[in-house]
Amino acid sequence: MKRETYFVIRNTIKAVAQGKRNFVLNLKDMAMSALATPVLGKHIQPYGKLESLDINSSESQIAIQVLPRGEERSVTVTVGGCSITSVEGKKFFVWESVKVSRPWMQQLVENFLPEKRIAISSPAAAILKILNIA
Repeated sequence: MKRETYFVIRNTIKAVAQGKRNFVLNLKDMAMSALATPVLGKHIQPYGKLESLDINSSESQIAIQVLPRGEERSVTVTVGGCSITSVEGKKFFVWESVKVSRPWMQQLVENFLPEKRIAISSPAAAILKILNIA
């Protein structure tokens, strides 16, 4: 079974068991997660292996789990309040909160990304809009 298929099945079971969100919306989020996983995985590949991606569009939240190169344990990064904004013709991915499972990495995010935004290409912004992530 492909890894993406496994995550879609796992997330479907979680959604049914929890019953917290509209099932149809949850299916859409799972499909978008499965489609976005290989794309994001290519960008993360130099730093580690993307193990999972969970998009929650109703909460504007993205959670990823990555196994960094040379590490034995995965890191979970949860980004909340995601949106896309334009400033002087440049596109930015903006967030309200970031939670990293390792305290020292959390501190890096807070120290080096205090504006809570990163510049992205116009095609990346368009993809995020289509996926309804931001």
